Amino acid sequence: MNIDITNKLIVAISVLFVVSCGGSTVTDTAPGAGFEIGAALSENVDRYTVLLSGSQVLPAVDTRYTGQADFTVDEQTGQLYGTVVTSVENVTAVHLHEGGVGEVGGVVVSLIASATGAGNNTFNVPANFILTQQQRQSYSFGRLYVDIHAGDVVLRGQLSAEPPALAIGAELDDLQAKVFTPLCSGCHFGSGNNLPAIMDLTNADASYSNLVGVYSIGESDLLRVSPGDAEDSLLVRKLEGTQAVGVRMPFRGAKLDADTIAAVRQWINSGAGR
Repeated sequence: MNIDITNKLIVAISVLFVVSCGGSTVTDTAPGAGFEIGAALSENVDRYTVLLSGSQVLPAVDTRYTGQADFTVDEQTGQLYGTVVTSVENVTAVHLHEGGVGEVGGVVVSLIASATGAGNNTFNVPANFILTQQQRQSYSFGRLYVDIHAGDVVLRGQLSAEPPALAIGAELDDLQAKVFTPLCSGCHFGSGNNLPAIMDLTNADASYSNLVGVYSIGESDLLRVSPGDAEDSLLVRKLEGTQAVGVRMPFRGAKLDADTIAAVRQWINSGAGR
């Protein structure tokens, strides 16, 4: 894994955005710029910069690999420019697909490995690739997505101006891929002698072993997860902010939305199975 690329991705922007800019000639070819040297763009340009994750894959993939995609369409000509940078090793394919969130669609174009990238970590849209009228409309309405293959699909990102709304299933594997790994494992990684690091939430097996039927350190009369009883499970209280000791979780993030907490509750009430 290329550490420099990984570090850039970790600090990359976490919100999706679209910008419009006036006609210009682009000379900056930094990774993720998504343009060719000297590319003359018309007045109307739509650009998406998005992060790729395993949580958007169908079904969700629990992975700590990262990726960033930067795509631009010249609205006058329909020409597509795009770059994908990833920490995934042994990439076998990078595709742009047509399809919305939660859909699997056909391939629009296969990206090619950059001769100037680090190993096989940088991929670009082929030169002079023009979108069809239908594909331009799909691009404008957030109905194109990028995925990265390393055998199976390991990362995916929707080219959209809004963060994708992902349904979360009440199963541990789905909760792990969409909640515990991306939101919790940065602090709970199973190392040292004290909380939060001592608790390991880095994968589904570790989360099960560290949560289900395990008494809390801070509130020793409570199980972290009491199978069949979400109300008396410390995990739910910490997510809702009703715990007696410590702070709400995630510690440095926004409170989880009601649907996500409901999925955690349903998993616990259904027996907290592995």
